[in-house]
Amino acid sequence: MSSKNFHRSKKRSSKASSHPEWLLWLCAICLVPMFTQIRLPLWGGKLALGDLAFLVAFLAFAITTILQKRNFFLADGIVLLLGFGGIVSLCAGPGKGGAFELAQLFQQFFGGFLLLKFLVSEAPRRTCVAVAVALLLNSATALAQVFRYGFGAVLPPADVLAVPWGFGGAFTGLFRSRTALAFFQATALLWLLPHCFPKRFSWWKSIGATLFTMAVLLSIAHGQILFLTVLLLSILATSISRRAAICIIGAILLSGAALMLPPCVHHRTVILASLSPLKTKYPGELKTNHLDFAAALRMARKRPLKGVGPGRYQEFIGQCYGDLPNPSWNDIETDTQASWGILAGCYGIPFVLLLFFLLARQAGRNLTSSAPLAQSANAVILFTILAMFLTDPWTRGTCWMPLLAIAAADGRKSRPYTFPLLLCVAIPLSILLCAVFLRPKAEIRLNTPVRTITQKPQFLAANDLFLILDAEEAKNITAPVEKGTDSTAAKNTILKIPDGKGNPKEDQLPAMEFGGAAFEFEVPEDATVRIWVRVWWSGSCGNTINLRLDDEKSSHTIGNDGMYGSWHWLEAGTTFSLKAGKHTLELLNREDGIQFDQMLITNQLNYVPQGIEE
Repeated sequence: MSSKNFHRSKKRSSKASSHPEWLLWLCAICLVPMFTQIRLPLWGGKLALGDLAFLVAFLAFAITTILQKRNFFLADGIVLLLGFGGIVSLCAGPGKGGAFELAQLFQQFFGGFLLLKFLVSEAPRRTCVAVAVALLLNSATALAQVFRYGFGAVLPPADVLAVPWGFGGAFTGLFRSRTALAFFQATALLWLLPHCFPKRFSWWKSIGATLFTMAVLLSIAHGQILFLTVLLLSILATSISRRAAICIIGAILLSGAALMLPPCVHHRTVILASLSPLKTKYPGELKTNHLDFAAALRMARKRPLKGVGPGRYQEFIGQCYGDLPNPSWNDIETDTQASWGILAGCYGIPFVLLLFFLLARQAGRNLTSSAPLAQSANAVILFTILAMFLTDPWTRGTCWMPLLAIAAADGRKSRPYTFPLLLCVAIPLSILLCAVFLRPKAEIRLNTPVRTITQKPQFLAANDLFLILDAEEAKNITAPVEKGTDSTAAKNTILKIPDGKGNPKEDQLPAMEFGGAAFEFEVPEDATVRIWVRVWWSGSCGNTINLRLDDEKSSHTIGNDGMYGSWHWLEAGTTFSLKAGKHTLELLNREDGIQFDQMLITNQLNYVPQGIEE
């Protein structure tokens, strides 16, 4: 049976499905909250609403299927991918944290594929309705956030993680970042559009589809994702029908014209800033997610077959920058590191090639089909392949759209599994997961730490200021800040706040009484300076420190970047006007698990330190 006829017959059979109606409706309803990243205020926010919805739907589907003695459908490529991922993870020894990330991968590709394959096979219309409802809910939330916080507003990663429900004062919809929201909006639009143009001509449906496309395009607040969306929409439009091509291309052109209007100046600024791969603050320097991708490829090159193991990406990425510029300030959002880089660094290059082959094969199976479900699936898969150079879609909320597309594109190629046969696959995978969990965390050293020295400009004018403050020069230290030693520090002495030593409570501002170090310095004449701090972070919950100059009422937060486990320089984020004479500078406790080595105070505003300053 051809792919085209298969999809048509599947559509007809779904109308008279022998599965209980309540099960079809339950799975479709549970799919809606799965397209969110809302965390429940239980167990420290570790349980997500989408996880709970998935569990309810999967248990209902699995139990009903077993009781009715029906077959499960699973692609052989999924089994091969999970088995290979488990083996390389066992070899890498990522520890318990890595085992939890591997379990998430198993949940998505194994349980998620079984559930979504059932849903698109038995209830394709309900699936489309669920995607549309989720898109409307996210868009409505995002619209409310526009009026309250502004279009495209973002939160630093550490602050996003601190929001109890997983999203807050930014343009995120029901996700944690605008990037995740943009990915879902793009994939949902690509999924729904082929179903919006029936063969029988209808003016109101054509106009509705055009306005719908415009509304979604204008609400995508990430320029690079918007570009990929327009590219895939243009290709998709030509494969649906001439009328669809006119409506979709018209929507794209009208959206572009709307962005040129004077009221959309802020909207246009957000799109252009996120479209460029270069930082706006440091022209010519790549954005952090692109630098991370280059560093991740270096990580994969150091351990090409098995990577460093899942869950250890942030632990080692800082060691792989080499001659790349260390991120001097954070321009990265949650979930915005390139997925291809993360997977290559954590699971190795063969795993990435296997995943790429799986995605490409699924898209290629129905490439010539005119069935809406096949066109939707192909568009989403192709978009995912490209978007994985920009973001990581394999997280809560965003993962279900590409998995839905993989399941839909699979057609009749999935292998039917009876329940005993499915256990023969599930049990070895579970044993492999347990083995990863029980194996002690392996010690990995990608390279030997070295003391790199920054070369200052060779010719300095008389009024050039390069003032260096080392950790050992602190005049006053208050607990939990303490001195320590490190052979890779400038003078082997560091200041640190060990993990678990505590930080100010939520209602307390950083101050010397809650831990800090005070320094004194003198400048010979008035100067406008930048202040750089050489720091070492333990993780996402220990990657900030506050700085206060003289008698300023409030301090400046430095950090929230994603470079962990290595020394790097960060800028205070603003310039300071100093009068000639003596000044006091305080480094204040904001989070534990941090270390400090040096500070650089310079009036060379374009100077970016890389190694130790001497």
